Amino acid sequence: MSHNTMKFAHKETDHFEISVKTGQQALQSFMEREGIDCIIISSQDAFLSEYNSLRNSHRYAVSGFKGSTGDGIFFSRHMCEVLHRTAPFMLFVDGRYHLQADKECDLSLVEVVKMGLADSQEKKMQDWFSNAPSAVKVFALDGPRSTLRRCQTFEKIAQEKGLTLRILLQGEVETALRLPGWTVTRPITPLPDKVSGRTLTGNIAALHKKLPKSANPEKTCILTATSDDAAWLLNARGFHMPYSSAILSFCFIIGYDVVLFLPEGPDQSPIEIPLEGKGRSGHHYTLRVVRKSVPELETLLKKYRIDTVAFNANTMNAFLPTIAAKVWPKAQTIIDFSTVETARAVKTEAEINSMKASFLKSSRSIAKTLRWLKAGAALTPGTVTSDKLFTAPISEKDVADKLSHEFAAEGAVDHSFGTIAATGENGAIIHYSEANPARKVKPGEIFLLDCGAYFEEGFATDTTRTVFCGAKGVNPEPWQKKIYTVTLKGALGCLHAEFDRTLYGNQIDLYARNHCTVNGYVYNHGTGHGIGIHVHEAGARISPLATACLLEHSIVSVEPGIYLEGKGGVRIENIAVVRAHKTDKKKFMFENICFVGYDWDLIDVTMLTEQEKKILIAYEKRCQKLGTSVTKCPLVKHK
Repeated sequence: MSHNTMKFAHKETDHFEISVKTGQQALQSFMEREGIDCIIISSQDAFLSEYNSLRNSHRYAVSGFKGSTGDGIFFSRHMCEVLHRTAPFMLFVDGRYHLQADKECDLSLVEVVKMGLADSQEKKMQDWFSNAPSAVKVFALDGPRSTLRRCQTFEKIAQEKGLTLRILLQGEVETALRLPGWTVTRPITPLPDKVSGRTLTGNIAALHKKLPKSANPEKTCILTATSDDAAWLLNARGFHMPYSSAILSFCFIIGYDVVLFLPEGPDQSPIEIPLEGKGRSGHHYTLRVVRKSVPELETLLKKYRIDTVAFNANTMNAFLPTIAAKVWPKAQTIIDFSTVETARAVKTEAEINSMKASFLKSSRSIAKTLRWLKAGAALTPGTVTSDKLFTAPISEKDVADKLSHEFAAEGAVDHSFGTIAATGENGAIIHYSEANPARKVKPGEIFLLDCGAYFEEGFATDTTRTVFCGAKGVNPEPWQKKIYTVTLKGALGCLHAEFDRTLYGNQIDLYARNHCTVNGYVYNHGTGHGIGIHVHEAGARISPLATACLLEHSIVSVEPGIYLEGKGGVRIENIAVVRAHKTDKKKFMFENICFVGYDWDLIDVTMLTEQEKKILIAYEKRCQKLGTSVTKCPLVKHK
């Protein structure tokens, strides 16, 4: 059985390996020819995807690191000699990836810079160039894989330092690295209105309302670069990337016309959306599709008389604006138009209901897998498990495969990210990358399972649970029960908070984090992220770095954790809708939509308050009714 047996799984991404040394040498040869001292290497593709395919990842090619995020600075041979560097690549990783980067990277080739909770990757790289040694003269950025904001910031640093910045726009880095790239021919299919409550014309009308009064929608081009933007705007799905239901395309929105550009890679994807139509509002739309050819795109765009181009520089690559500037050189530019991200984050009731249905299926799959794991861990070695597919002792990969089987049985079409199935000490690796077929589950260990799936509606699910793997005479150790119970208290503290609408995400973060810190534990990641078309969605964040308020009807995760290196880790993650408070108009509260029971083998009931017990009783009764309990709750009467 394989992880990727589901309808939209990308099986070709499973086992892509590359020689990091060869990749580094190829890039250095290019830099020597071009006279470049340093290049900033991004983990993303031209659509700024978080989970980029390894076949298309520049960062992977020069580091071997498989994490979803983490950019860095790559040095030429000459610069390595001048700066006395042994490692040509300086990789910046946040707390989720400290241990993983050390394991996956050859540290003679990659310097892993481990950032703290309050550190920003962008700021770290900016500081390096702001204080760069005088030997550094020329540095480069890969324009299509960098945000316009990054390019603007580094242009300013280059001017201040007297450096030369080259923004590469013609695919020079991928040509040098000779990666196979990413191609997909999956169709772009519309969603039924009942799934999302949205229409193409309705989405465009919502964007028009947010334009400045001075901007005429008929003469304004709203430009989007990310695949999530295209999926939301078109009210469609493509499943064009691993762990994504989105659409690899760029959109130029002019009035009620949409020019959809499919660059090389997804350029052969069929379009199943009608090319012309009428929305409920009475507006007519026209969808024009250009495949691969930039000259053809420019010719089509020149037919429109445009005086304003609007986009968000934080989510726009540096390539698309060059096309707009070439076609409409006199148009004014609005670079802080973030309405698309905001509109996508605020869900309709139809979207919320679709996500609730997906989370119910996902919860059943996860609960079944965890019950199976706990039962299987207690079996005598050599015993066949209850579903006759695996034999004890069970491995990490067995658990991941069992979960994939259960997801598929519930109708899942793909995972929403690579399953984290980590036993024992591996649970302390916050984003443990690959379930190990050789690592068997031992009685007495705690097992961390972080997973999610897509169902036909194309909304991501995401849940984390930690369970005890016991056997006859093997009971949890005090430290295991303590870190589990403290983490649970943090999760409950945030999930059941009633908070002022004006609170920033960094203040809401404390409702969970404080439970850990007062007990002497620190977790080096945020407490929550937005979720929707993508498992990590912009527009909603609960983190020490989040300086914006939550939006009503956005959907976020709540996932505190405690990780003890060499011993194990606990993370508990639920997903919730941001709702208006039932009685206080100035406040928000959360509506939980994830129902997987907790492991009462790991809960120290004496550490719970009466209010926490009351919350847990109601939750476990709901799980019992849904068939998603994991262990019997001693506070609830069982039939």
